[in-house]
Amino acid sequence: SADENRVDYLFDLAYDQGRLTIGFGDHGNEIGFGNIYDAVLEVSPWGRTCRCPCGRGIAALTKTTYLLPATVSNWGAMALANMLAALSSRADLVHTEGRQRWLQELLLEQEVIDGALLTVSRTVDSIEGDVDLAIARIMEVATRRSLSTRDSYFSPEPRRS
Repeated sequence: SADENRVDYLFDLAYDQGRLTIGFGDHGNEIGFGNIYDAVLEVSPWGRTCRCPCGRGIAALTKTTYLLPATVSNWGAMALANMLAALSSRADLVHTEGRQRWLQELLLEQEVIDGALLTVSRTVDSIEGDVDLAIARIMEVATRRSLSTRDSYFSPEPRRS
């Protein structure tokens, strides 16, 4: 809609300048799915015609250097953030359950619509907020475990039993 913030223009500019851009998506409407636009038109049930009054379809045009599809795009972004925290040994970069709860509250406060339900709610792609927090917690615990292990999974040294 005309009221949307158009972040896709920033991605278009960065992509056109050859800068690294990463898109996360789950249904074809997210930034990055322009990489596989024709496939979204064919595979997604709403690729050509969406459920909203515009009827234009959800297929995104914006391309990115990398497209990382995930069951829930937010969870793909969480996973990458935590992977980067683990690889860089930076506990301050871990995406925590608390941070996810804060984001949920902010989205509710700003009346952001769940795209799957087409309503404002504490859900992510129609998945209950508590489930979203549990996923964040699982990723947080796994990442902190990796960070606290002296012989990290990412260490070039062989692990000893």
